[in-house]
Amino acid sequence: MSQPVQYTEIVIISSRELIEHAVEIAEEAGRLVSYSGLIAARKLLGENTQLQDNRFRARIVLLNL
Repeated sequence: MSQPVQYTEIVIISSRELIEHAVEIAEEAGRLVSYSGLIAARKLLGENTQLQDNRFRARIVLLNL
């Protein structure tokens, strides 16, 4: 009997470059399922959030191996 496919979902708040690098690594490893939500974190979390203006949020879903 086959095992169910399991996934890990992560949310990253960081620079655009770091998020794009994480997505590239996951893709090269064959684990990337989906990637979405490259949204400016300040806009998402509210103007009073103490984050640098160049921070973004992304949701990445990875296949567990």
